[in-house]
Amino acid sequence: MFWLWMNLFCKNIRLIRIIRGYSQENLAAYLKKSQNWVSAVESGKLWPALHDRQAIADFLEISLDDLECSNFTYVKEEAMAVGSRIEFLEQELELLKKSITAIKNRLDC
Repeated sequence: MFWLWMNLFCKNIRLIRIIRGYSQENLAAYLKKSQNWVSAVESGKLWPALHDRQAIADFLEISLDDLECSNFTYVKEEAMAVGSRIEFLEQELELLKKSITAIKNRLDC
């Protein structure tokens, strides 16, 4: 049971850090730890002390309870869906721009 909880905690750190736009180096600097230490925590190779877990939560602007106990994988799935939608809309916008340019060229003739 502890392993599942630890695995969730480690995945949450990485996911929320990435969503917030921080690198492992940013987190390491805040914690006054090495990037290798952060990597070891995120990969589940190192279990941080309570004060370090609280500092990580503070840096990520999330409660320690949420960081340790919540499953944020749905956030990743939603972000991927939004990203796909944005990509689709950008492609549609380019097609519309080309169509408008073609119409303008016909009108100029």
